[in-house]
Amino acid sequence: ALAILFELGRYDDMIALFESGEARGYSYRERWFYAAAANAARGDFASAASALEGIESPEASLALGIAYRAMGRPERAASPLSAAAIAFESPAAACAAYKELAWALRAMGDLDGAAGAFAAAASADPDDSEAAFHAGEGPPP
Repeated sequence: ALAILFELGRYDDMIALFESGEARGYSYRERWFYAAAANAARGDFASAASALEGIESPEASLALGIAYRAMGRPERAASPLSAAAIAFESPAAACAAYKELAWALRAMGDLDGAAGAFAAAASADPDDSEAAFHAGEGPPP
């Protein structure tokens, strides 16, 4: 049910159901995801990041990097985003992680690193128009 509410964008309902289950002692297999999603939906990116720290998966690393970027901490975002980009097997997921890494590097003032990350994103998924554009390989998306 939590996944369905999340997919439907019904974050308040998802948060309410998640918190109700937590209060009743329910254990969720992917608790880190729902805890992070609930906190991020509230705009509490610090708590979202706390829920994601130490989780060994490319999805968690990507979400952690996004949370740090949302907090204005691109220097903390770069490492988990890089780890996610390398670990993803899906070209689209790797591309998404490389694009997030590029934005973090750009925010840090590392324009060469950002260009390299956009090129890696375009290489990972040649059909991604945003990556191609920012890598200088295509028209605006």
